Amino acid sequence: MNKFYFLFIFCCLSANGLIAQLSPGDVLFTAYRFDGDTGSGANCEDGFAFTNFVDIPANTTIYFTEEEWQGNAFGDQEGDISWGHNAVVPAGSVIQLVTHAQSTTDECDGMDGILSATIGTIQYVGDSWALSTSAEEIYAYLGSVRQPSTWLCAMFTDNLDGSNTIPDQISNFIQDFSNVNQDSDLGIFTGSCNDLASCKTAVLNPNNWTIENDGGNGDCCDADGVDYPEDIPTNIPSVITINFEDDFDGGTTATLFLDGQQNGRNRYRSDQMAGAGNLECYWSGTRWEIRDLDQNSIPYFSTFDVSPNPPNLTTGC
Repeated sequence: MNKFYFLFIFCCLSANGLIAQLSPGDVLFTAYRFDGDTGSGANCEDGFAFTNFVDIPANTTIYFTEEEWQGNAFGDQEGDISWGHNAVVPAGSVIQLVTHAQSTTDECDGMDGILSATIGTIQYVGDSWALSTSAEEIYAYLGSVRQPSTWLCAMFTDNLDGSNTIPDQISNFIQDFSNVNQDSDLGIFTGSCNDLASCKTAVLNPNNWTIENDGGNGDCCDADGVDYPEDIPTNIPSVITINFEDDFDGGTTATLFLDGQQNGRNRYRSDQMAGAGNLECYWSGTRWEIRDLDQNSIPYFSTFDVSPNPPNLTTGC
């Protein structure tokens, strides 16, 4: 009897672990800046952003390293950080990380060694994190420091010399800007997409990015093209469209824009609805509902489809 319960519990835990595990390509980069514009050095206000295309389970830790992968191990000259969050991160979130130089030389006007994240927390797990203005790479993976158990993705600003041996598991999830703007200082995904699947394809294409390269240290790059971090998308995709099967407030289509989060899910609304009034997708306390804010009415229920993700009144729109 005890053996039966042991096997039952073991199987359940194993199954849950498989469900919770991220896979290659579930996370991709959506912005980077390797030459900040604060302080005297090139490593101030550096950072990057990444997007998750599936929910990230609570208490997941993702490791990032700027070291080259040499086929069976990382090198030992560069730095590492880890990121994690104690709650589920909904798919399509954009997480921005700022990584000032990990040094004590005060090249960043007192900000040296300070890390920040828009969601979750990050920390140094090595000694020499300092993103470079040339020949830089970042790998993302699960496991432990320098010991990947699951590769997620990688990005390069210059891999033309072949210094990185690309792991087979992420060969389709490499974001390589070497041939677009070699040794670029800044890049932001500025393409358009309608759902998570099309966004994933778009993010992987360097032609959907705006990339800049100032050429100097500590002075990149907001003069033209894009502003960092202001132009980093806050969510991917940031718009959903509701198509009602029956007429609602004079129209059958409404566009909702991301307006923060509620109850751990994305919250959408818009004040300018063509033909459909001012709608809000909101958490009522027991379920997600669509209501008409113009009429201050009780929640309106209709048969409808939501693009990119079908609505789920128990988990969110």
